[in-house]
Amino acid sequence: MTFFCLWGGFFLHKYVNPADQSDFTTRPQAVYSIQIGAIQEDWFEKPITTTHDRQWMTPEYPMRYVALSLLILANILTTACTNPKQITPTGGNVLLLFARDVTDECEPMADLTTGSLRPRNFQEAQNILRNAAADMGANALLFEVFVPGQEGTGKALRCSPEYVAGYERERTIQDDNQAPINRYEVQAETVLDPSERILWQRCSYGQYADQNQCRGASAPYNWRSALNYCKTLTLQDKRWRLPTVDELRSITERVRNSGILINSTAFPGTRASVYWTSTLYEEKNNVIWVVDFENGQSFGYGNQNMGYVRCVSDDTQSAEEE
Repeated sequence: MTFFCLWGGFFLHKYVNPADQSDFTTRPQAVYSIQIGAIQEDWFEKPITTTHDRQWMTPEYPMRYVALSLLILANILTTACTNPKQITPTGGNVLLLFARDVTDECEPMADLTTGSLRPRNFQEAQNILRNAAADMGANALLFEVFVPGQEGTGKALRCSPEYVAGYERERTIQDDNQAPINRYEVQAETVLDPSERILWQRCSYGQYADQNQCRGASAPYNWRSALNYCKTLTLQDKRWRLPTVDELRSITERVRNSGILINSTAFPGTRASVYWTSTLYEEKNNVIWVVDFENGQSFGYGNQNMGYVRCVSDDTQSAEEE
């Protein structure tokens, strides 16, 4: 497969790239007007006005069909070479770390990226980066950013054996139905966290509170839509906003409850997926911190992707009085 991709890339660059073909310079519109799935009609119907045009349009020299065939082949090669059907995980012994796990006991070795591979989901991005870290002798990966279908980034680390052993013991998650300690004051539509002095929307966007449960299907938003939803939310006549990454991290639990790392009594119907925060990732306007309640971790996430929404309010006065 690797040989096929390399050969195809060379062939297409050699024979399709119009910048390298002087014969094409007299009809640049004939080459650049080709769009896979949307071919412009005028390319086929342009009147013959020059000797070169007549040569181009004759059956003996059907370059328009050759060019079209090669561009379709380019599309197939791009898909085949950048979207592998399966990525074999070989870096299973590489410890997976996230931002709040950073410690002086781990030394950075190299920045990593998925490169031309386009991970379709978090697991694929994780496998690609852990494989790369393992190849260079690292024993840990700091996972940083994931943009589905585009890129994943991280850092290869060399951590002390003592840190690796201690981390694995500490992060062991108990898969049982033990209810977490309830530090919240739960109402029908809101949840007060007295320790943080903030009020949470109990149900995710798309759901509604009914008989101490969240009914309906939660719906994902892109980041800007999530910001706008919380800004315009009028629940209990309060002002709402997206939580910061620290605020959203604060409601993750260490014990899995109903399949997720959150108190499912206080926050029923929470998805085992990523939820948006308002915090930019390293001041990048197109990458935002998210918290994943499936694994309790947080990382950077492209703002055009889809994530779930739970808003927060600083107006806790009425809730505290009750």
